[in-house]
Amino acid sequence: VLLFSRHPRDTSSEETYQNILNKFKGKIVSQGEISSDDIGFAADLLVTMTSTEGLKSAYRRVPSIHVMPQELIGDVDPDFVPLPVQAEASLGVYSYPELAEAVERSINDQDFRNRQIENMRQHFISDGNAAQRVAEVIKRAAE
Repeated sequence: VLLFSRHPRDTSSEETYQNILNKFKGKIVSQGEISSDDIGFAADLLVTMTSTEGLKSAYRRVPSIHVMPQELIGDVDPDFVPLPVQAEASLGVYSYPELAEAVERSINDQDFRNRQIENMRQHFISDGNAAQRVAEVIKRAAE
């Protein structure tokens, strides 16, 4: 099953996507039928490029893989590596041949998954106390 969702600022024609999706030999579920949040909370693994879904995945504590193939996007500037990858809360994959091994590891290596989830907890805090932490940062800066 493929969950297909267009980026909100995507200006490609519907026909362009239909031509691509017609080649897919499986069930296609469109964004309107189910939300990415519904899928994200239920998933065991998220595979994305450089989407905000990767950030959401870290807050959901769902392991993820960010695919950034050099053949598609060129050399990846270290400043533009997604935050979850920088925090080792997501696995960065830089070529398509690496993807199968990355999926296998992300699903079946429990120690690896646990380390990723621990990094999510450490770097993507979701405890209801964000406003207090922000106030403390501002207070320290004002001193």
